[in-house]
Amino acid sequence: MRNLSTLVALCLCVVKGISQENVIINGLNNPLGIAVNGDELFICEHHTTASMGSISKINLTDASPVAAQLITGLTYPRAVAMVGDELYYATNYLSKFNINDATPTPQQIMPVYPPRALFLVGNYLYVSGETSIHRLDVTASTPVLTTVISGLTSRTLAFALDGDELYFAYSNRVSKFNVTDANPVEEVVISNLEGNVYALAIYDQKLFIGMSLIPKIVTLDVENGASQVEFFMTPTVGNTVNFLVIGDDLYVAGGTGNSIYKIEDLPTLLSVEESQPFMATKVYPNPTDDIVQLMGLTESCNYDIVNTLGTKVKQGLLDRNGTLDINQLSAGIYYLRLKGASLKAQTFKIVKK
Repeated sequence: MRNLSTLVALCLCVVKGISQENVIINGLNNPLGIAVNGDELFICEHHTTASMGSISKINLTDASPVAAQLITGLTYPRAVAMVGDELYYATNYLSKFNINDATPTPQQIMPVYPPRALFLVGNYLYVSGETSIHRLDVTASTPVLTTVISGLTSRTLAFALDGDELYFAYSNRVSKFNVTDANPVEEVVISNLEGNVYALAIYDQKLFIGMSLIPKIVTLDVENGASQVEFFMTPTVGNTVNFLVIGDDLYVAGGTGNSIYKIEDLPTLLSVEESQPFMATKVYPNPTDDIVQLMGLTESCNYDIVNTLGTKVKQGLLDRNGTLDINQLSAGIYYLRLKGASLKAQTFKIVKK
C-alpha cells in the first residue's frame, strides 16, 4: 500500500509539472489588460513612459507570436474589453476602435478617471472608478456613465462574472453584487487576503484570485459559498495582473514581467491540487525578531522570501525541523514561499519586527 501511495503522489507531481506555465510572448511593455476575439489576443501595453503606451495583438495559433501594434502613443492604458467587433480601452478617456479596420481609428467616448478594469455584461460595460464602479450602455447613441457601486475604499482592479453576480476586487478583498438589482449593494466575499488583488477569473465554479506583488494565485469555491481560499500556485514566469479564461487554459498578463503566459489544463491542475496535502500548517512566532518555525513540515523543501515589491531577498533549502533565520532582513512584511517534491506549494505572510 505504501508503494502504491508513493506512485500515486509521483504521478500527480508529474502531471502537475507538465501542465503549468507556458510563455506565449515575451518582450512586451508592461502588459496589463488582455481581451480575445477568435484566434486574436488583444493586449494593453501600459509602458513605463507617458505617451508610449499601446494596444497590440497576437495570433494565438502562431508557434511564435509576434505583437502587431494597432494603436500607439497612448498615455498609460490599463484595461481593454471586447464588445462585438469593437475593442474598448481606457486611459484618461474611454475609447474604442473597430478591430476589422486595416488602419484602426480611435474614437473617444468620454473622459473618465483612468479605469483599472473594464468588463462587459450584456449591453453594459462596467468601468472601475477611483472609489466606485460605473456602467454604460454600449448600444446607446450617446452613452452615459451611471454609478452602480460607490463608497469603496480603493480602486477596483478586476472583475469576473458568475451568472448574475459580478465579482470585483479592490485592495486585499473580493466583493460582489447582482447585476440585475435596481440598486446593487456590495457583498463582501472575502477580505484580508495576503496581498492586493489584481486579477479575477471564473472557471468551473472556482474563482481564481491573483495577487500580483506576492505573486500568488488562490481559488475560492463560489458554488458552495466557501469562505476560505485554497492555494493554487505561485507563478514563476511573470506577475498576475489580469486573467482571461480561454477554453481550459488561464491566460495571464504578466505586467512588469513583460510577458503573456498561460496556465494550461485547469481541470488537471485543479484535480491535483485537491489531491495534495499542504506542506505546513503554521508559521510562528509571527511577527518575529529573528527566527520563524514552521509547524507540521513533513519533508525538506525549497523556499524563497520576497518583499512587498516582489523582490526575492532570500532563498535556500529548508529541512524538516522547519527552523528559518531571518535576522538579517530589515523590518517589514515578507512572503515565505515553500515548494516541495510531493506536497502542495504554499505561501505564508511573515512580519519581521
